[in-house]
Amino acid sequence: MSVESKQIEFGRFRQDMLERDADGHLIGRDPRDLTAEQLIAAGAEPAILKAVRAKCLDCCCEQPTEVRKCTAVDCALWPYRLGRNPFNRRELTEEQRVALSDRMKKFREEARTVPQPPEGPAPSKISTPSLETARRAPIRIGGRP
Repeated sequence: MSVESKQIEFGRFRQDMLERDADGHLIGRDPRDLTAEQLIAAGAEPAILKAVRAKCLDCCCEQPTEVRKCTAVDCALWPYRLGRNPFNRRELTEEQRVALSDRMKKFREEARTVPQPPEGPAPSKISTPSLETARRAPIRIGGRP
């Protein structure tokens, strides 16, 4: 879904997200008063880390490399910008470490295997001009022969 279509979709559900205060000013509704369907329809992300990542992408013009390079360390979302909670690190036992290492080795080996070309006639070779032919070719400057 493109950014423009997301904005159009959000526009349809905007009235559900906003209300008027006593002075008639437009304010955001309390999200606790909205249903999950209303929030999702308005584009809210149910998974908090995905929501943080989406906000960081929005801040960095949808460029993942810029999110990674972000220097706004004063931002409350900065530690979570890569879609992970850095405070939830799991401690692995030696058995789990070995099992993970074995899985990664197997994955790397599978990734390195080069797929074999399909059987059948080989594709025809495309001839390219030799260096000698290129030297003999007339040089055209300014469109003249």
